[in-house]
Amino acid sequence: MSRVRLSYASKVVLAALVPCAAVLTVLLVTQDYEHVVIYIAATVVPIGLAATAAIRWLVARPIARLNRKTAALASIHETAPDTSRLDGIAALEMTFERMSKAIRERETSMKRVIDLFERAERSAGMGSWKWDMSRDGEVECSKELYRLFGQDPGEFTPTYDNLLACVHPDDRDTAIQAVEEAARTGGLDIVEYRIVRKDDGAVRWLRWFGEMENDEEGRPSSVVGTVLDITEKKEIEDRYLMLAEALEHSTSIVFLTDVKGNIRYANRMFEKVTGYTVKEVLGKTPAVMKSGTIPDEVYKDMWSTLESGGIWRGVITNKSKEGRLFDVKAVITPVVDDSGRVVGYMAVQEDLTQRQKAERRERFLATHEKVSGLLNRRGLLEGLQDWVQRNRGGRGRGVLILADLDNFRVINEGMGHSRGDEILNEVARKFEGILRELTASADGEPLVARMYGDEYAAFVPGLDAEKALELSEAIRLGVEAYGSKTGHIEQCTISLGVALFPEHGTEVTDLVSRADAALFRAKEKGRNRVHMFSNEDRDIEDQRLRLRQRDNIVKALDEDRFIPFFQPILDLRNNKIHHFEALARMRDEQGEYQTPWMFIDTAETFGLVGRIDRAILERTLDVLHGVRKKGKEASFAVNLSGKDMADVDFLAFIKDKVACVLDSPGSLVFELTETQAVRDLDVAAAFMRDIKAKGCRFALDDFGVGFASFTYLKALPVDMVKIDGSFVKSIDKDRADRRFVKAMVEVCMGMGIETVAEFVENADILEVLKDIGVDYAQGYYVARPAPELVWNVAV
Repeated sequence: MSRVRLSYASKVVLAALVPCAAVLTVLLVTQDYEHVVIYIAATVVPIGLAATAAIRWLVARPIARLNRKTAALASIHETAPDTSRLDGIAALEMTFERMSKAIRERETSMKRVIDLFERAERSAGMGSWKWDMSRDGEVECSKELYRLFGQDPGEFTPTYDNLLACVHPDDRDTAIQAVEEAARTGGLDIVEYRIVRKDDGAVRWLRWFGEMENDEEGRPSSVVGTVLDITEKKEIEDRYLMLAEALEHSTSIVFLTDVKGNIRYANRMFEKVTGYTVKEVLGKTPAVMKSGTIPDEVYKDMWSTLESGGIWRGVITNKSKEGRLFDVKAVITPVVDDSGRVVGYMAVQEDLTQRQKAERRERFLATHEKVSGLLNRRGLLEGLQDWVQRNRGGRGRGVLILADLDNFRVINEGMGHSRGDEILNEVARKFEGILRELTASADGEPLVARMYGDEYAAFVPGLDAEKALELSEAIRLGVEAYGSKTGHIEQCTISLGVALFPEHGTEVTDLVSRADAALFRAKEKGRNRVHMFSNEDRDIEDQRLRLRQRDNIVKALDEDRFIPFFQPILDLRNNKIHHFEALARMRDEQGEYQTPWMFIDTAETFGLVGRIDRAILERTLDVLHGVRKKGKEASFAVNLSGKDMADVDFLAFIKDKVACVLDSPGSLVFELTETQAVRDLDVAAAFMRDIKAKGCRFALDDFGVGFASFTYLKALPVDMVKIDGSFVKSIDKDRADRRFVKAMVEVCMGMGIETVAEFVENADILEVLKDIGVDYAQGYYVARPAPELVWNVAV
């Protein structure tokens, strides 16, 4: 038999009738049936029916409606189950269960969407926000917005004022104006400004965009929008702007082409040099500038290099729009994209026109006098040296003439420097004019120079003594006549000295010194005359040469032109640089460096060597301080003259300078030549002990050349000896030299004195020195002297 399913309403009616049944039962037991029937008919039945109707109306119907609603809600996600056979409560329970499941699934889905959105914002560097303008400036922010501002969501309240406080001070007016404009127009245009992050203080660029929302009355109520971090973009833009600005203002010609060579961009210098405007060359190849002077092989090599991914460098000749040819130093580089594919080429060209002009001008001024255009001293000497080399040992003849205006100082002071300069230039033109007029048939082009202010010179090839004197006399008379014609400078005369090649010398220095001696003799005899060098003038030549050298040394000292060259000294025990010897060099007025043998004898003769030693020591200490500032340590050996030993002022000077390096006085070694030291052993020893007491060390230079060398080791407190190069330069071949050096090393080793070998010229010498036990090596094989310190040597 099938089960009967009762609705919830039927169950409610039955439940309502149960108490009635209980009352009826009691009545049946206690009273008769007639009264029971009457009671049921009159009381129970109406009450039950009324209760049933009330329950149905008040309970069943609302439950049924709720059941239908929840079923419909549940059906949004999936087909609702059939609850028609279920009673109301069961159906409602089932519907709520399915609806709860659907809500959970919806929440899970929403979390995934939110997570995806937050990750997308983080990847894009973009945050979202809503500013409720009616709620005291409250701003709703996404997580990414907090991160962009470097703020902790738990500690930062994103109000309008708080956010504005994060804006860079220089950009706050921009931000305020943007908000005011948004309130006025009803929309927030794109606006960019900087903020200062709270967590790391970094400055970031943000781009803001928003839309205005209005309330029911049409008034602006809120702004909804996004903010994007554009810092990297701004940095790239700034770099590109800087690059573009640099290209536009570059002093080089710059243009870009595509892979086919068509010009896509050209800068201002391109227009200035080539004469073409950018519009005229866009889409064309650089062939528009082709001069026709460059072989096709050069262009083939260029394209071969570029197509293989290389960089081409070279000098080519271009032609401007006006037809002018000009040379450029070009560098052409492939331009590649992110995948490494060549997308074009960049050409950077330096217009060599001005440089070539400047170089020609510089070369000209190096050998020519600026105002007159004549050769200067350097130009004359170089030209003369070239001629002498070509004619040495042959039959070439020539005459060197040195000329000097008489009493020019009186003229200059009496008539003023401006007029004096005019006279010098006019005499220069007169001097040159007479020379070229009278030597047109000579064997070669004469060299005409203005040596100094009022001193002139000329070298004329092919002249003998008679013709040399005739030419010199013609010059003297020409200048004298010039002076007479002016009416103001009767005293403007000239003296000339003459020296012949090869009679008076076959070397440039000999010719110059003897012509100078002859000039001095001409002035000594009364001026305004010509004198040719003779043997009687040799004493004057020596004297003049010495005086000129003295003057050059004094001038070089006054102009601070004595500088040290540093030669590394190698420690043979570890093949590392141990210290540097500071070698004196004098830079002449032409910028050339002279070695000590060219000036040291004259300096000692005239008592100037002490000033030279001071200059070199001061410069060396400057280098030492500079090395220390860089965190390095170095030791230097500085040469002293024997004449310094008896100079009390020089001793005080040394002590004062040593005080500057008291923390490491051992970084100074003073070198003293043996022959200088032994002139007065007692004075030398006292001087050395005084300086050694300050912590410095001493080395005895040129050791071994004197007969009593080993005696000096006992008498003088030296720390190091430098074995003379005459014993070292052949030590790899000469056994006697080897035995002698070995003996010196053994004696020094026994006395606790270190040894340095000079003139180390090759690897064989170096190996012999190591075998013998020499401590240090110095020479061209280790390194040549240089104005800079050379720390690494290849030996």
